Amino acid sequence: NLLPPAQRTYSSRAVYIPTIALAALLLMLGATMTNIASAQNCTITAVPLNFGSYLPNDLAPLDNAGAVDIDCKGRGGIFQVTIAAGNSNAYLQRLMLSATDALAYNVYLDAARTQIWGDWSSGTSALSRFRRNGRYRESIPVYGRVFAGQDVDPGIYSDSLLVTIIF
Repeated sequence: NLLPPAQRTYSSRAVYIPTIALAALLLMLGATMTNIASAQNCTITAVPLNFGSYLPNDLAPLDNAGAVDIDCKGRGGIFQVTIAAGNSNAYLQRLMLSATDALAYNVYLDAARTQIWGDWSSGTSALSRFRRNGRYRESIPVYGRVFAGQDVDPGIYSDSLLVTIIF
């Protein structure tokens, strides 16, 4: 379609459903037997980040949030949470893909959406937390933003991000 987004006519069937699937991975680097036993007592659940419908002529970005839920028992300690780049193989502008197009977005550590969540490379940040001994539960929000003003075709856009938990 050669018309700019503001001059296009969108029918009610032109629905954009951008979704991000967060896949949790438990990773133990340099783990001792105690850490391995402790990590085996954790349940990690990823809550998908679903943006709903995106309209190309909206001037505001489309924001939403997902989560990574952690439920652990046993010995405490420091853990880190990183999120991979996804389809784009780049952190500074992640891409959701449809059959014919790409929609730029990103995920962030903070609600203000200023700290890109990655693995400390390419100007990104990651999360570090201290887990206390005993039962530890936390729902860690993953803040997402689809950037405004993208000239994309109707379709279903998605990406899968690998979430790594390092104990």
